[in-house]
Amino acid sequence: MMNGRFPLFLISVLAASSCARREVSFAPLAGPKDADRYRAYDSTSIRQTMRRQVLNAADVGEGDLQVRTLRQRLAAEPDNLKVRLELAQRYLDTGSPELAGEHCRLAIDRFPRSTADSAGAHLLLAKSLRMMGLPAQAIAALEQFAESHEEAPPKLLGWMGILYDESREFSKAESSYRRALALTPETDRLGRSAAHNNLGYNLLLQGNSREAATEFRAALELVPDSQLARNNLGLAVISEPEAAVSQWKTASNAAGAHNNLAAVLIGKGDYAGARRELSIALGYRKDHKEALSNLQLVSQLDGRPAEVTGENGGARRKRASREKRKAVPGAEDLKTALKAVPKKS
Repeated sequence: MMNGRFPLFLISVLAASSCARREVSFAPLAGPKDADRYRAYDSTSIRQTMRRQVLNAADVGEGDLQVRTLRQRLAAEPDNLKVRLELAQRYLDTGSPELAGEHCRLAIDRFPRSTADSAGAHLLLAKSLRMMGLPAQAIAALEQFAESHEEAPPKLLGWMGILYDESREFSKAESSYRRALALTPETDRLGRSAAHNNLGYNLLLQGNSREAATEFRAALELVPDSQLARNNLGLAVISEPEAAVSQWKTASNAAGAHNNLAAVLIGKGDYAGARRELSIALGYRKDHKEALSNLQLVSQLDGRPAEVTGENGGARRKRASREKRKAVPGAEDLKTALKAVPKKS
């Protein structure tokens, strides 16, 4: 989590799903829209550069046995789409999104867009472009497929939602998540849980904490042990600190729960409240790494020493668990607290 200047440390990721909600945020999109976005990526200079990189890929993959093996298979079977996409995924996994993206573009060019595998190529292309810092082009790659396929794969639609969220196009993201949820089979409990979680997080970003909580509870009904949905539910009920801490305790532990609440309070500028929660967290576990990091952060922000008070710092677990907390000031304005909350198929 970020408060705009400093990182906030939480014990666990606050948002994730089977669509790989990442801890990344982008500024609002500007410039060409829709088809123009895709053409921006498809420019001759970029394509030529990427093709040169593919031609020189031997240097990149020389020390990777899997890359070398896949390249050899692809040389023998240039029309094998499965192998090409496996190679693209490997390049992406090893930090070479440019090479991954070019192989995806070759796959899309070579094979009919009506094939099921084409969806996988578009999705990998979008992930590659995202890693390259080209979110507008990544969105366009998925829009191109989704607009021509009434029943696009839910996974692809979920990623569209993620990219829209990261670009602060929240209404478009919500539509993508609802479409993904509608297309996910009732028998796919894991997939539906992830879809509910993603939709809930989007609603949370829009300031609709009540409906968000409903979506997170739906996710937990399908997958009760989902730490991701549990953590997000804690955020959705942050106006009731006891309820939020209860959810976070279930997802992690008492120290982590109080640290998470402290991180939210830091984001809201309530440094005294954050110190109180950090004192409780360190009372449970004095070497709690994230709580100690947040204590240093609070010290930078309020100018006071990076230490907990003697009373709270020496509190025993039994005593800390009985301590009453005041309501979070301004917690109804959750969107403010979450405007830079990071997110994570």
